[in-house]
Amino acid sequence: MSYCNTVKKNLSNYKFNELLYAITNRRDGFSMNLPTPKWFNPKPQPAYWTMLQKGLMLDRVGTDYYPKLALTLLASHADILNYYSNSKLTFDINNPLLEKSKFTNGRFTSTGKTMGRFTNYKDIFPIPEEYHIKYKSQKQLIVTTDIGRKYISPYNKSVRGEDSILSVDWHERLPMTGPLIFYGDWNETSNINITYIPYGINYRAWIEYIEIKMDILEPLNKSGLLSAYRVSDCYTEKLSILIITLALLNTSINI
Repeated sequence: MSYCNTVKKNLSNYKFNELLYAITNRRDGFSMNLPTPKWFNPKPQPAYWTMLQKGLMLDRVGTDYYPKLALTLLASHADILNYYSNSKLTFDINNPLLEKSKFTNGRFTSTGKTMGRFTNYKDIFPIPEEYHIKYKSQKQLIVTTDIGRKYISPYNKSVRGEDSILSVDWHERLPMTGPLIFYGDWNETSNINITYIPYGINYRAWIEYIEIKMDILEPLNKSGLLSAYRVSDCYTEKLSILIITLALLNTSINI
């Protein structure tokens, strides 16, 4: 007769959320209620690592959207996720896209059957974190971003109580449609600011941007996943391979 000795894990020593810390290389600043990872001390990473992280937008600290999206992509490609030994999380990633853009001084509104809303992101990468809508003239407004882009869109103004309704013909590269309401009288000093979370992303365009702008050969060679990346014809799988590569190569983690 043979016996199997079962050793129970000490959960107090278990490294929860290790994958999250491995792809962001930070231990705090998340909006989620996470336990303090006393075991994790972020170290500076090589240039190839930080460039890839920037391309995946996992260096951004203003929102949890991109880390949650990264973890969701990995969860949808279990064979890629399995390259990393510890994927235990203390939070739910089933609804990562519930995070929404935030407005100051205004918001989308509706006029008749026309409803203001965000559309799928269709501009070039990287995706801006902020849009700033400013008065240019009585018929034109300027939309700028935190990464230096500028667009001009025509509009018509009407009044609703003490507020201004802006019926905007948005520039074709902006992820917006329909009217805005500005709280007050829209004039030379007016602006509406948006902390932007994309409504939908073109994964093919994202991969093409990374392949053009980033050196992905070095990290993929180091992670041993270059062949898997090259044979994949699925853009979300390619993104997942790049994300797990970040985790595997993070020198702050002792795997």
